[in-house]
Amino acid sequence: YSSSGSAACSVCAAGTYSPSGSSSCSACMAGFYSLSAGSAGCSVCAAGTYSSSGSASCSVCIAGTYSPSAGSSSCPMCVAGSYNSASGQAVCTSCPAGTFNANSGSTSSSSCSLCAIGTYNPSALGASTCSSCPAGKYAATVGSTTCTDCASRLGSPGGSGICCPDGSYILPSSSGCLQCNINSYSVGGAVCSSCAAGTYATLTGSTACTGQVVSTCPAGSGIVFNQFGCYLCAINT
Repeated sequence: YSSSGSAACSVCAAGTYSPSGSSSCSACMAGFYSLSAGSAGCSVCAAGTYSSSGSASCSVCIAGTYSPSAGSSSCPMCVAGSYNSASGQAVCTSCPAGTFNANSGSTSSSSCSLCAIGTYNPSALGASTCSSCPAGKYAATVGSTTCTDCASRLGSPGGSGICCPDGSYILPSSSGCLQCNINSYSVGGAVCSSCAAGTYATLTGSTACTGQVVSTCPAGSGIVFNQFGCYLCAINT
């Protein structure tokens, strides 16, 4: 390049360029570079690399980041559900089905955690979380890609690793089934419900409550919760 009245042309520095007849040098745009001085144009950075404006070379994307196309000005982090263990990558690797990764910018396959018991992930395209099994289904092992239907007369409240029979409920962490207490019941083995006022269940593990539901009682009496019929009020009540 040269300015008006110059006796000779000056050489553009690396990271800049000038086409023939230019009066100044221009910085290469972000995503481009000129490696040597005196360049007439800039070269595009390859996928997996990037550059800022006026660069003489391209930088390699570090692990946990990527650049999907040529001419990138930056390397975004791998999104949640994926990772990248090597530098200079154009794509990130998705966590496999049955796993998840809640963090972005992960650099190792170990960041993909197995879905917990009672949860699942069917997608091999990378997931940031696992879904709870719906009611009536279960996932008995970690890393499940699907949930299994409970067998007949068994049930699950959802998010469980086991199914329980009628008259019982699932203990925390799917560690087993326990019979419903007296005056409560369950159908489908999901959760135990208290008997309605005026009905009762005299045994543990009941599947239904018995007795006639009493909605109103005469003056001087009342319904005792989980008991049958009306009872006279106590003295001073």
